[in-house]
Amino acid sequence: LRYLSIRNNTRLKEIEPCVFRNVPNLETLLLSNNRLTSLPKEIGELRKLRYLDVGSNDIMYIPEQIRTLHELQYANFLDNDYGCDCHMYWILSWIDELQAENNTQKIYDLLRLSELKCRNGYPGDIVRVLQHISCFKPELLQASDSRMHLLKSDAVLECVFTGNPPPDIIWITPKNEILRHSQEQDQKSLLFDSDDDSGGGGGSRKYQQAVEFQMLTMDNVTGDGLHEGITLLENGFLRIHNISRRDSGLYTCYAINIMGNATADIR
Repeated sequence: LRYLSIRNNTRLKEIEPCVFRNVPNLETLLLSNNRLTSLPKEIGELRKLRYLDVGSNDIMYIPEQIRTLHELQYANFLDNDYGCDCHMYWILSWIDELQAENNTQKIYDLLRLSELKCRNGYPGDIVRVLQHISCFKPELLQASDSRMHLLKSDAVLECVFTGNPPPDIIWITPKNEILRHSQEQDQKSLLFDSDDDSGGGGGSRKYQQAVEFQMLTMDNVTGDGLHEGITLLENGFLRIHNISRRDSGLYTCYAINIMGNATADIR
C-alpha cells in the first residue's frame, strides 16, 4: 500500500499505532478534516513517506518522529489545536541541528512554521512561544537512604525529582509491582522513545520498558496500593505499613516526563 486517504470523517479521533506498522511502503498519507487529537509516534516508521496532510484536525502536538522521515517532501499541519508546550519543544533542537548544517530553511518549509500557530495564537508564533518556555528532563533532588527497618513498623520511602513538565513518579517494588503517581491526566502521552537514559545508568532502559508495557496494558498499576501493606501517598512518596520480610528488597523510583527520565534505588 502506497496511498492512503481517510478524510472528512468527524468521528475519527484516534489512529491505532498498528495502522502505521502495517504499511511500511506508504508514500502518501491524507488525514485532513477529521477530529484527530494526536498522531502515534509510529508515524516515524513510514520511512518512504513523501506526502503528508493532517490539516484541519484537533491535533495538540506534532510528534518528534516526523524528523526521521527523510523522504518527506510535503507536509500540512495547519489548522490544528497546538498547545505549544514541552511536547513541541523538540522543534527548537531540530532548528539548532539544521542551523549547524546551514539548512534551517528545511524545517521552516516542511512544517510551514511561518503559518503554524498555537492555540488561540497567531500564524508564525510557535517558535517564539517555544523559546519562552522552560522544558527539562527529571533530575533527582532527594531520595531516602537505604537502611534496615524493624519488623511490624512503618516506613516512608521518599523520592523527590525536579523537571518540567513535572514528572510522573513510578515505583517498582521488589515483586516488580508498579505504582504510579501521575502529574497528567493522559498517562500514555508521556510514553515516548528516548535515546537518553538520563540518570538511570544501564538499568534505566529496563525500567522504562517495564513501565511502558504495564502502563499501556494497565496491569498491576494503581494509585491506592497493590496490597494492604503499601500505599502511594499524594506527594508521590511510598508508605509501607506493618513491615514484614516479604517487603524487603530493592525499590526503584522512576521519574519520567516528555523530556527524559531519571531513577533512584532504595533498599
